Amino acid sequence: MARKAYYANESFAEYVDGVLTYHQAVITENESGYQPGHRHTDLSVLKTMCTEANTAAGLSAEDVNDIVMSSMRLAGG
Repeated sequence: MARKAYYANESFAEYVDGVLTYHQAVITENESGYQPGHRHTDLSVLKTMCTEANTAAGLSAEDVNDIVMSSMRLAGG
């Protein structure tokens, strides 16, 4: 089964009803793109949620980076 990582940064943001809102990306290893996850107005809270979910799944920061990069390589063709 492919690993999934939870990821958030400044690029996953949009204004919702005039409020800057950040989106969590749920990224599946070796699949292009991502699925939307939780949303929050505080990026640091969302990043903490991602770290906790990744830790619970047994993923290190290096594992998360590898999963994120695998989705970008495929998206680039």
